Amino acid sequence: MRRITAAACAFALAACTTSVQTTSGQDYLRRMDQRGVASLGEAPASGEGPDAIRAAAAVEPLLRFPARIGIARIEGGRLTPIPDAEMAAFAGAQEATGGAYGEFVPLNLLVTAMAVPEEQLGALSGGYAGPGGALLRARRAVDAIRVGAARQHMDAVLVYEVFGTSSRSQTALSVGDLTILGAFLLPGRQVDAVGHAEALLVDVRNAYPYLTASETVTRDGLATTARARERGDELKARAQAQAVSDMAATLPAAFARLAVELTNQPAPAAEVAEAR
Repeated sequence: MRRITAAACAFALAACTTSVQTTSGQDYLRRMDQRGVASLGEAPASGEGPDAIRAAAAVEPLLRFPARIGIARIEGGRLTPIPDAEMAAFAGAQEATGGAYGEFVPLNLLVTAMAVPEEQLGALSGGYAGPGGALLRARRAVDAIRVGAARQHMDAVLVYEVFGTSSRSQTALSVGDLTILGAFLLPGRQVDAVGHAEALLVDVRNAYPYLTASETVTRDGLATTARARERGDELKARAQAQAVSDMAATLPAAFARLAVELTNQPAPAAEVAEAR
């Protein structure tokens, strides 16, 4: 499994990044109130604004390890099966932790389709999202994934998305395009591809975002003019697969940091009340 060095990450468009969140919504709102900004300005006529911001902030980290963690894959705006190679990368990450944080379980697409309300099924198929476009589609997809994960009794779900691009440019041998056989024999095209993977670890119960991760991988090669498009698709697929593998390799360290921060967090109020 290839690992990108820190220097390479900084150079290649900040290719590998992870961030962890375990902050308390109650503490956040308390500090806000103490500083005299509880009103958050004037609310618009629609009724959104201060109340919506406070509601968004009022969320607590509930996750405790070991946990049952789902894995869901999105590509092209659709919830898709997880390829064997990508699932193997996540299994490798779990093995690297010795199972200390629980188990990684692929989200079952059939169970999810059975669990979500009929009106939410479109969110899993990448259809037209209407006003709001990609962001609205992503929100609906994550909401539907949480429903499916709840049916499988998962504590949190790692939702990851893969996408990429490829481009083609001429080489000095593109003069061969002027001949009958040159387009099929000479490497007249330089092909470049970028694969990207990004992930969000979200609590199934209250949508608390614990962890984000992203990876970017580039690939390049030569191709005949006749095979340039096919070669571009091939390199893009390879770049995407490598991006997922590299991202999975960062998870053990990210989960270790998350576990430390969660351990240092006071128990949510609901847990304290239950304990009493």
